[in-house]
Amino acid sequence: MVSEACPDAALPFGRAVSILLVAGAILAEVASGHASLSTPAPLALASFAIHLAAAGVWTFAICAALLAGRRMGESLAAFTPWAVAAAAAIALTGALNAWLSLASPSQLIDSGYGVTLVAKTAAFAAMAGLGATHWLRRRAAARKQPESTALRTPARGELVAAVLALALASLLAGFPNPPRAQGSAPAFATIDAVLARLAGRPAASVAEASGPFVVGLTILPPRPGRVEMRVQVLGLEAGDGPRDAKMVAVSPRGVASTTDLAACGLGCFAGTGSLAETGRWALGVRIATNRGAITVDMALPLPTADGMSVLRTAQAAMGRLRSARLHETLGSQAGGPRITSDYAFTAPDAMRVEVGETSRIIIGSSEWQRSSAQAAWEETTWPGTPFAWPAAYFSALWGQPVAVRVVGQEVVDGHPSTIVAFLRADIPAWFRLWVGDDGLVRRQEMRAEAHLMDHTLTDLNAPITITPPG
Repeated sequence: MVSEACPDAALPFGRAVSILLVAGAILAEVASGHASLSTPAPLALASFAIHLAAAGVWTFAICAALLAGRRMGESLAAFTPWAVAAAAAIALTGALNAWLSLASPSQLIDSGYGVTLVAKTAAFAAMAGLGATHWLRRRAAARKQPESTALRTPARGELVAAVLALALASLLAGFPNPPRAQGSAPAFATIDAVLARLAGRPAASVAEASGPFVVGLTILPPRPGRVEMRVQVLGLEAGDGPRDAKMVAVSPRGVASTTDLAACGLGCFAGTGSLAETGRWALGVRIATNRGAITVDMALPLPTADGMSVLRTAQAAMGRLRSARLHETLGSQAGGPRITSDYAFTAPDAMRVEVGETSRIIIGSSEWQRSSAQAAWEETTWPGTPFAWPAAYFSALWGQPVAVRVVGQEVVDGHPSTIVAFLRADIPAWFRLWVGDDGLVRRQEMRAEAHLMDHTLTDLNAPITITPPG
């Protein structure tokens, strides 16, 4: 009835809706990329959005002209003003985007992001040159050869250059951060800004791995009721396309609920929901990507007690150790191969490491290495400051912790142990420590990008001798 009564009004309304939907999609795309990390953010979002929209207009004009067949000249005449305006917008916003993304002109040649940006600019220049070529030929009426041939060849080249420019733009989007963002906040180059500012806020943060990805889940505040859920995914690559993020929560009574999570940056998803019951919750994160589904499951008690005093006790107790053995397994992804290493430490400055057949001994500023039990030892100098243990060793590893919480209890080697979880946002990495009733840590887990590390500590303060090879 509307279309019959107002045939002229229906089309503009539909066109307006389409324009709004396209504008919303463009803004959502740039907000999830590097524009959200640039300063000032509103200017960056506007510039990146105009740049993306103009690229779409220009590419559409090229394709429409090539599909016009014998009427290609007429099509070019109709679309050229739009393409020229789009090219001008791309040039202006491209220069602005480069200024927002790069800390100095030297980064155009000494950073991967800058080199890719230069290549994209070259592709843009080729597009402009080829566009000018068919414009001049059309103006000259192409008397020496058929119009279709005179115009189609540079137009096709222009389209090839456009495809190359779009591919390079996708490659730029795959960089974790543009150089200016890395220079202004190197400590939080790949982490949610909320997690970077967790110090002093009540929160619980735990992590697990799914294939090549590490997924950190943070609950604010860590007590029953309405909570904010923040998910940070590490290990994403260009083209992974993370989407459809959800958190599945199962209450202590077994009641399940699902919360949709919205994108909040590179690898960042957030949402709010209700975790109303007191007790241990099973929390799962589900995210679809082009490399397969991300699936992690974790458990968290609500409320979670503050664990800072337990961590400080552990730091003090481990700082008084005289000796220890440490067994380490290290992998880059869940379910992948693991490297096994065995360490021995003695205070104040000695360490021995066995990895397969290789051996290393470090004592202060001296180091000895051999590739197998049959090989001769080679002596070198330990780089940097002399090695020291346990002085500052554990405090440095566990330094700058946030969201320090008690997440469970377990018996390790006969010692009732408190499990403390915390985040180091400056790496970023998630830790879990099993702190015994004597304050000593006998088990440790660390989850960081391409760094899944598990430690078992034994022979704490037992007789261990480390001497230079004889």
